[in-house]
Amino acid sequence: MDVGSAIVALSGTVIGAGLTLAMELVRARIGDRASRRNALLASCSSFTAAVARMDVRRDTGSRAPEAVFAELED
Repeated sequence: MDVGSAIVALSGTVIGAGLTLAMELVRARIGDRASRRNALLASCSSFTAAVARMDVRRDTGSRAPEAVFAELED
């Protein structure tokens, strides 16, 4: 094996490893963005549910929301 072949093989290895690293970084960034979006959606839905419970308690006095919803279902 001559020096030229060794340099080509080494450069191919370095390029392959670099591309693999770049793809893993992109994949991690996409996964992180999705997990942050899911966390935001969960916190927004929890906040909305808490506001709805406060509205029900305000409208019905001190009764629990479950009791009010049970009356609404009847």
